[in-house]
Amino acid sequence: MEKDSIWKKKNIVPLLTSLLDGKKKMSELLKVIPNYMTIKAYISELEEKGYVKTQEKFEGRKVIYVELTEKGRAVAEKLKEAEEVITMTPEELEAQRKRIHWIVDINTYADHITAYDIHDGKKETFNIWLKPNGKYLLLYCDRCHSYDCYHIDWAVHDPVIGPELKEIADEKGLKIKYLEDENEEE
Repeated sequence: MEKDSIWKKKNIVPLLTSLLDGKKKMSELLKVIPNYMTIKAYISELEEKGYVKTQEKFEGRKVIYVELTEKGRAVAEKLKEAEEVITMTPEELEAQRKRIHWIVDINTYADHITAYDIHDGKKETFNIWLKPNGKYLLLYCDRCHSYDCYHIDWAVHDPVIGPELKEIADEKGLKIKYLEDENEEE
């Protein structure tokens, strides 16, 4: 975002993020900013800078529709993410912090997952080995030399990797030992 005064204006962020739901009549934006002249001025400035586009239609009277441009959608999505982070509890922030370290450059093989972990600016590669053992699939982290570390916790709970691990275990007719241990604790 360029440095300019538009982002310092009261309610400009909620105005922009409210448009993430799709095209709206300018009058619908009164729910965000209860002054039509202020909305009109903000929309005019946002349109001038390429964040929104307007379209006038005659529906018994003149109606102005406002929608995000591609540039505006990208900015609004980032603002929405920032807004969500600001409202997180300390516990939610800690959980999110643990996930932020991960680069989504993960390769899943039949016998291991390779991932990168970034701590203090250093990129560390590690593997989580999938080891069949009786009726279980054990997960072993070669970085921590452990069957029970936060890398393994991340892997089994990650929305992409977790289901892949479960699928590999199912194909081999095994259960993931780490998840079984978790269920026993509950």
